[in-house]
Amino acid sequence: MTEAEQYKYFEFLIDHTVCELKEMVKTEKDPEKKEIIEDTIGEAEARNMKCVAYAGLITMEEAHAVHGEHCVKLHCVRCGDTITCRCSAPKVEVNGICGQCEKEIEAVDKEEKTPKKDTKKYWKEMALFDNLTDLPNRNAFDLTLEEQKDEFGYIGIFDIDHFKKINDEYGHDAGDMALKTLADFLIRKIPVFRWGGEEFVFLMPKDDPQAVEDLLNEIREEVKTITFEQGFNISVSVGFAPYDQSKNVEEQFKSADKALYCAKEGGRDMVVAYEDGMDCTAHKDGEEGLVKNDACETPTMSDEDEEELGG
Repeated sequence: MTEAEQYKYFEFLIDHTVCELKEMVKTEKDPEKKEIIEDTIGEAEARNMKCVAYAGLITMEEAHAVHGEHCVKLHCVRCGDTITCRCSAPKVEVNGICGQCEKEIEAVDKEEKTPKKDTKKYWKEMALFDNLTDLPNRNAFDLTLEEQKDEFGYIGIFDIDHFKKINDEYGHDAGDMALKTLADFLIRKIPVFRWGGEEFVFLMPKDDPQAVEDLLNEIREEVKTITFEQGFNISVSVGFAPYDQSKNVEEQFKSADKALYCAKEGGRDMVVAYEDGMDCTAHKDGEEGLVKNDACETPTMSDEDEEELGG
């Protein structure tokens, strides 16, 4: 249908009640016309239009503008009232909306355009996204694996090194900023999820293991170039493992966590791939991934501090 044909069809619908349109839609075979009728019914019911389906009906003011000096009688299709101008013998009769109903409809429109946080959509979004970082959360991770499990070949974890020390030395606002900044950076690189604390879980497509490790090392190196206004940088430790949809996800996650532990044990600021029966002592020669900035003194931690913080 052309735009002119659609408009003409709307004019035809004006003369019918909602009940009549509901009967009409049952027998209408033209898909385009059927869609127009259904949309019109929906709009009418949303606005409590009892007599006719078309919600864009004329007001008394508009009727006068259209019909000039002619006297007008307006039948309000919403409340059923009849309004006439001061003339005793109106020459023109129209179906339309009285002033009171127009105000009520405008109020409904305004209310519908106001975002409501107590909607199902809002709660659904809240259930799938982390409030601090706006990253998808654990629920979203489970849903992603359920819907796209064939697309991924690896599961892994990013962990900010010495995160507690950032909070202690620079304050929790700085810690929050580090989390949000890292989240914004990572989500542009790979599918990543906020897991809790300073951990971010990621999924990667099926590829050669060395190619995956190389990409993760590139990301790890780039993270160290992020500078914060408080005067510190961050580094991350990364552990990853193969993902097999036929196996238990929790067990595979434990494998990635084991690789992450080896990265931490090896000095942090490194990427470690999981291997069956892996020995974390093999990674002891890695560089230490402490919070650092050329303009700031690099903080150091004792063995006792390391055990206490577990970071």
